[in-house]
Amino acid sequence: MVGRYPPFRETNRTGSRQGCRLSPLRLRRGPGFTLIELLVVVGVITILLAVMIPSLQKAREAGRRAVCMGHLRQLQIAWYTYAQDHDGFIVCGSPIYCGEPHGRPWLIDGNSLSAHSQTQTDAMMRTGALASYVGDVGVYRCPSRYEVPWVRDRPEIPPFWRWISTYGIVCSMNCMAPSDRESHELQFTEYHGPSKIRAYITTLSQLHPPGAAQRMVFLDVGCPAPPFDFSADWQVTGLGPLRERVWTYPGHGPPIHHSKGTCVSFADGSVRYWKWKDPRTITYSQAWLDYYQGDRTGPFPEHPADPLNRDYIEFYRAIWGRP
Repeated sequence: MVGRYPPFRETNRTGSRQGCRLSPLRLRRGPGFTLIELLVVVGVITILLAVMIPSLQKAREAGRRAVCMGHLRQLQIAWYTYAQDHDGFIVCGSPIYCGEPHGRPWLIDGNSLSAHSQTQTDAMMRTGALASYVGDVGVYRCPSRYEVPWVRDRPEIPPFWRWISTYGIVCSMNCMAPSDRESHELQFTEYHGPSKIRAYITTLSQLHPPGAAQRMVFLDVGCPAPPFDFSADWQVTGLGPLRERVWTYPGHGPPIHHSKGTCVSFADGSVRYWKWKDPRTITYSQAWLDYYQGDRTGPFPEHPADPLNRDYIEFYRAIWGRP
């Protein structure tokens, strides 16, 4: 039968093969791939990349968030240890000296902000009241902090903004001057009535009620510089006794650099990932972020306060200890 025998090959007298008859199909195809096979391989690789890249990005951000929470845990331990070493009095919540003295600032002891490099900025941040409790100055910076490309092109912007701490202490934790603090306490009483919960805290004993686990201390703002003349939460939410007024100050929106959320620490030493729940919060924050990282030439995105927003209510209570 013809199909059962191999192609005819001529041999010389020594038995070596001088040639062989190959089928036309084998001659045309050769050892490579056809175009269809290549397209199939490329298509499979494209699909795999489309599936894997978002997962890899999420895993990368999860790692950065874990680092950020580790930073906040170290800062919170430093904050508590400082209070223990000072008869229960907590550190001044202002990042630098700003007006009426009420303790040594936690981040920078002085108002000279002339650093022009990361090395100089790091040295500047080593002068604060918590510096001796924090081993590595890199702890002051979140690995997922916002980028500020416009700083490089604007000489009037202080260079240290690129390297300064992204963390700040909220207003209620010994951040405001005593005269302003007393004024705000009176406003809290006027709007919310008398309460055993102190809005402004200066000692560890004043955390009860509602308890240290319910009072926020450090906030990851996400920006490369904290608001030097006010607290971290003032730039994010505004401050004051009225919940209806939060997020009306044209600072910036709630930080969303950690997968639509941020990281915070509480006075009991716990650190939490604070995920925003209301889509309006994310929409406003993204509008601010687009402005912040853009050319900053258009109108500043403003957001009216919404007392029914769940994010407003929960964040407000964590800062002030009151509903």
